[in-house]
Amino acid sequence: MTGEYKGLMDHDLTDDVFGFGEVVLEILTNGRRKNGGISIHKTPKDVLLKEIYNDNEVSASSSSSSSSKSIQEEIKLVLEVVLACTTSKQSDRPSMEDVLKILSGLKPLKK
Repeated sequence: MTGEYKGLMDHDLTDDVFGFGEVVLEILTNGRRKNGGISIHKTPKDVLLKEIYNDNEVSASSSSSSSSKSIQEEIKLVLEVVLACTTSKQSDRPSMEDVLKILSGLKPLKK
């Protein structure tokens, strides 16, 4: 693509990535954080994780079972993806292809 259409397509795709992050955040928080994409970056990650664990009834204690720990690790990864997708700077957002690879375990999340 060239010209004005390329710019329009790039903008639409970064909006789609942001929207995906918003939807996943809403799912993780059982609808309590609607349209919270950029605002979640102001909340410490450990506070967000505790909120999400509580919302999804996942124990955050160190004595929890291995399946609970596995779920916690998955939630942490998904939250990292949400944070990457909803960053305010569009050029810092991953592509949907990268999001799929990260969530599939095929590609590590860039720090």
